[in-house]
Amino acid sequence: NPFNPATTIYYSIKKEGRVLLTVHNLLGEQVSVLINEVKPKGKYRVVFNAGQLANGIYFYKLCVNDYVAIDKMTLIK
Repeated sequence: NPFNPATTIYYSIKKEGRVLLTVHNLLGEQVSVLINEVKPKGKYRVVFNAGQLANGIYFYKLCVNDYVAIDKMTLIK
């Protein structure tokens, strides 16, 4: 899943809730907040532009109510 410099993150939520979508580096430091708002149930997508970040592995963390998902992304410039 390498990307340069942008990638699209797709997600869906089953019921309305606060959505927090953040990006972290390998040290666990938060480098971006993509979404932090209440959303109704549905399917969504958000574009993450990493043009200002260095090459490397990043993780996005999706939190919706009590649900948490983490996935890896590789930035190659």
